[in-house]
Amino acid sequence: MKPIKLKIAGLHSFREPQVIDFDRLCETGVFGIFGPTGSGKSTILDAITLALYGKVERAPHNTQGILNHAEDGLMVEFVFELGNRNLRNRYMVQRGFVRGEGVQLKSSACRLVQFIDGRELVLADRPSEITGQVEKLLGLNVDDFTRAVVLPQGKFSEFLSLKGKERRQMLERLFNLEQYGDLLNQRLSQRLNSVSGELQGIIGEQKGLGDASEEAVKMAEKKFLEARAMEIKSAEFLKKVEEEYEKQRQLWEWQQELAEVIKARRQLDLIKDEIALKAGKLDAALRAEGIRPYLNEVKEAEDSLMKAKKDLDQAVIELERSKEKVSKTLDSFENVSQKRNRDEPLLIETLAKLEQAKNYEEELIKLRGIIKGLQEEYERVNNSRKVIESRLEEICRQRDKDKESMKNLKEKLDRFTVTPEYRLQIGEAFNAKQSYLSAEKLTRNLEEDLKTKIKELEQIQNLKNKIQEEVRNLEEKLENLKVRLSEMQANKPGDEGSLAARMKEIALLRSSVEEMARCEKELDFELTAQNKKEKELKEAKEEYELIEKDYNRVKALCEETGVKVKQLEGDLKEFEQQNLASRLAETLYPGKPCPVCGSIHHPSPAEIVDDSLINELRARIDRAKREEEDLKRELNDRIASLTNAAAKTRSMEYMVDSGKKAVEEKKMKLKGLKEKLPGDLREKDTASILLILDEREKGLLEESRNLQDWQTRIEELRTEIEKSGGLLSQNREKFEGVKSTFIAGEKAIKEVKARIEEARRELAAAVERLTAARGEVPVEDIEKENSKIQNWDKLAADLGKKIRGLEAKVRETEEAIENLTSQRNELEIRINVIKSEGKQQREKYDDLKTKLEEITEGKPAQALIDEKTKILNSLREMEKQIKKEHEEALKLFNTAQENKAGAERAFKLSNERFTKAKTKLLEAVKEAGFNSVREAEDSLSDAEQREKWRLEVEEYRQKGTALEEDRRKLEHKLGGRRLTREEWDEWQDRLEKAKESYQRAVSERGGAKLEYESSKEKHTKWIQLEKRRQALETQESMLKELQTVLRGNAFVEFIAEEQLIGVALDASAILGKLTKHRYALEVDSSGAFIMRDDANGGVKRPVTTLSGGETFLTSLALALALSSQIQLKGEYPLEFFFLDEGFGTLDSELLEVVMDTLERLHEDNLTVGIISHVPELRNRLARRLIVDPAQPGGRGTRVKIEIA
Repeated sequence: MKPIKLKIAGLHSFREPQVIDFDRLCETGVFGIFGPTGSGKSTILDAITLALYGKVERAPHNTQGILNHAEDGLMVEFVFELGNRNLRNRYMVQRGFVRGEGVQLKSSACRLVQFIDGRELVLADRPSEITGQVEKLLGLNVDDFTRAVVLPQGKFSEFLSLKGKERRQMLERLFNLEQYGDLLNQRLSQRLNSVSGELQGIIGEQKGLGDASEEAVKMAEKKFLEARAMEIKSAEFLKKVEEEYEKQRQLWEWQQELAEVIKARRQLDLIKDEIALKAGKLDAALRAEGIRPYLNEVKEAEDSLMKAKKDLDQAVIELERSKEKVSKTLDSFENVSQKRNRDEPLLIETLAKLEQAKNYEEELIKLRGIIKGLQEEYERVNNSRKVIESRLEEICRQRDKDKESMKNLKEKLDRFTVTPEYRLQIGEAFNAKQSYLSAEKLTRNLEEDLKTKIKELEQIQNLKNKIQEEVRNLEEKLENLKVRLSEMQANKPGDEGSLAARMKEIALLRSSVEEMARCEKELDFELTAQNKKEKELKEAKEEYELIEKDYNRVKALCEETGVKVKQLEGDLKEFEQQNLASRLAETLYPGKPCPVCGSIHHPSPAEIVDDSLINELRARIDRAKREEEDLKRELNDRIASLTNAAAKTRSMEYMVDSGKKAVEEKKMKLKGLKEKLPGDLREKDTASILLILDEREKGLLEESRNLQDWQTRIEELRTEIEKSGGLLSQNREKFEGVKSTFIAGEKAIKEVKARIEEARRELAAAVERLTAARGEVPVEDIEKENSKIQNWDKLAADLGKKIRGLEAKVRETEEAIENLTSQRNELEIRINVIKSEGKQQREKYDDLKTKLEEITEGKPAQALIDEKTKILNSLREMEKQIKKEHEEALKLFNTAQENKAGAERAFKLSNERFTKAKTKLLEAVKEAGFNSVREAEDSLSDAEQREKWRLEVEEYRQKGTALEEDRRKLEHKLGGRRLTREEWDEWQDRLEKAKESYQRAVSERGGAKLEYESSKEKHTKWIQLEKRRQALETQESMLKELQTVLRGNAFVEFIAEEQLIGVALDASAILGKLTKHRYALEVDSSGAFIMRDDANGGVKRPVTTLSGGETFLTSLALALALSSQIQLKGEYPLEFFFLDEGFGTLDSELLEVVMDTLERLHEDNLTVGIISHVPELRNRLARRLIVDPAQPGGRGTRVKIEIA
């Protein structure tokens, strides 16, 4: 633990917040705290313990009287670090207190935080929780802290004189020995409960196994061998039935396929007439498709003619309307222009005057606002002046009243003053009485403890006698078991080596025979699979031939469609060239040279090609191209199918060749396995060989069981011997442990008696201190007087607080009077200024009002401006609008004339086109073989319908061909053979019965095998559980004995005593350096410290006989030894401690030795803080904290750091 910063306010003589920077103070290893007596040096240590544990050791009831009488609350804040080489954590603890009833304090805000990455993590925020967390972090309570870390006045030598239970408990906390006391007993109980629970579980598991005997295993084995033989016979019979069934199944499937083909052929004949009708429709549709462009052209020409006639009629009507509108708009425009030229100058002159009037109105509005604002400000300022004068009179009266009250309170404060001598006497008497009561309680507790220990010692004596009897019984039992083991070892049945060799031979034979059986089964499977592969190869070749024929057909169609597309594109090109020539001819006229030939005469210009013919030709090209693309995609599909069929055929050929090789390999392997068998087994089948091996194996298993029984009995005897030997050793160790416990109990009784005597002496000393401290005050009045002083302190604090409040109030009142007088004078000046400015603004307002009325005659200027502006804009807008309407009417008239001329030309052209299209249509109908246009139109159909008819006709033809081919193949396969339904059902029933028989045999063999393996597993599991049960019983017995031995605190007291001896050795070495090896420190048989005087022949004497200087040196050595071994919370090293007394008892030479020793501690990362009055210490130390005492009735204690 390393201190970082301490902040104090309101504690004892500290009033204002004071901060102590321990980082700077601890830089050199040793620092001092110096100041006059009563300045507050020891209060710094009080602040540390108050922050960490919420109490001050030297204060009555831990917190009474610690609050400064002039303050209402106190606050302490302590920042410290815990850590080692690998990790350091910083913490801050804050506690606040406020004044309660009398001298009692009430806790206010408090918290314990940890700093993590610059953030504050709150660990606790209640007083009790903070104390618990601090004890958990440090591993020390407040008593340990003030005995080993912060040593205030009166506590420095306390650890030296501690005895018995208190010192043992302190060492347990300092050195983390709780794990060897209650924690060890707790872990031992948990382990015993775990073992007992596991033991009961094993016993229950053994019962749950049921019959796990060897006889049950043998019976299950016999059933398993019989079931396996039955399974082999059933498998052979099933194989024969499956082979014959497969032949009949193939025959039945071919019969079913032939019936389906005949049925399909009949269904196909039913639609023969329908297909013929569709073929006729398809032919007529194809012929009608050739005249579709002429039909479309006639319809388009007729539509165009009707539209041209309608457009011409509409153009004539629009021309008449536009002519009438031009005349009307011209008359309106001339009238509006004359009116605008007459009224516009007068309106502009009036608007200029009104704009000036508008400016006058705006100026008047501003002046009215200024005048109104001045009036309001005058009223507001005048009212404020009156209020200030009234407030000034009231404050003066209150000031005089407060001064009189302050004088009365100061007179009352003088009556509640307590002298420092009387206060000190009552405080010492109160503490002495508390010490007396504590010593009396300790004596009673020790006497009760003595009675308990005597009773426990009697129980231990009875246990020792019982264990000694058990040891004798176990020795006799162990000797008898050893004799039985020797007799059984002389009668061993059989030899493990010979038995294992014969078992291995049978296992090898069984493996070879099982391999033969698998090989025979695989050979049958390979032959069946080979026949199937050869059949699939033949079918694949036939499929390839059919796909190849279809591919050639599609390829021919694709090439034919490509030729057709090229022809149509050639025709389109000729039409487009002719059309270009016709457009050129349209630009020529007689006398104009031709850009192609240069001639000026054009006797036979090219005629225009109808656009509908070109569009139709392009549509036919697009349809032909789409048809070509469809055929190409179909051709690609046929290529993919042909490739897949070829790959499939090659794959099947490879699989057939591989199957032939696999069959030959299986036959050679089976032959080799038979040659490896002994001569008497080669001619037998696999099932018979397996039965012979089962009989031989059964005999060997019987011999093996006999040998295992013998080994099991030998092992059980050895286990029993081992268990008995272990129990014997445990009981002997238990006896020694109980014997040691008995001796320790006797020793503990002696220690308790010694402690009772010491407690009685302490009680007598406490009585003497109480008598000396109380003086003339009766014992029963000590608490009463202490409470009286506390009440007076409270009254004095309350009066002081009231006086300070009145003084502050009077100062504030006088400042307020001065401020109010100044404000009143300023307001009077402002009132005069407002009056003068208001008069000037009123005169200016009256003059502007007169000018405005001359122009507007009392009407608003803006309203008049809007009225005149509206009239002027209306005239201008009307003229502009009528002019625009006239211009638009002229445009419409011109457009109507142009539209009429265009409509007449379009009508003439449309009529000529319709006549030509109708003539071409009649010629095309006659060439296509139709009697009329109506007949040709009825024969038309879309491309999708024509394609549908074509596919249906083609599908009908392909299906007929395929069905005839399938029928021919199936009749060839059947070869005249037939199988009736009854015969086929009989074969299915025969196969099903054979499978059921085989499945029953397999199921019975599996059940028998599971039962056999389960019996073996149960038997093995029972043996394992039995061994574990015996081991757990032994372990349970040992744990119970250990629990008896560790009952109480004997083991912890032993460890604490050993730790105390180690601390005493370290302290003795330090004391030797301090005293030039004159003194040494030891621990006597009762655990108390004694001093060995080596300079006087090694004479030993109690530490109570030491002088003041000797006590200081011994306590210092003991504190340094403790600090070097303490690990806070068993993990963090102690990095500082404080000393608050003792240096005044040392001479200069010894003081020099002590300081050298303390300064060397900095090398071990230990810092020491010293509180002293010795001048030599202040001059020697490089880091000093100077404590400046508080001033009576003024500021509190202050601190500052001096660096030499």
